[in-house]
Amino acid sequence: MRARALAGLPLVDRAGIVYFRGRQLPLSGGEAGLLRLLLASFQSVVTRAEITAHLWPGNEQCRRNALDIRVLRTRRRVAPMGILIKTVRDKGYLLELSTGIPHHFAQSVAPGARL
Repeated sequence: MRARALAGLPLVDRAGIVYFRGRQLPLSGGEAGLLRLLLASFQSVVTRAEITAHLWPGNEQCRRNALDIRVLRTRRRVAPMGILIKTVRDKGYLLELSTGIPHHFAQSVAPGARL
């Protein structure tokens, strides 16, 4: 974990708290599990089947909706920290880090305004 923190990647501890860019955020067990899996394959696609097997071992036939909701909730929780869960159509999901102006800030700035 220490190597990941030094590399500038988010860290999720055993208690499910994500640390990134000087901030911390507690996650639910499912959110933390999903984020850990995506971090392990940082910037690579993780298939829906891999995520399902990881989050619901022995129950790979879980409802598609359960995975969609888990991803949606996790995405919303970590996005303000600059952690982005991207959908790769017909493949799965991948994790990226935001490097630009936060989305909510960019929307409030008038077009052409100097920052």
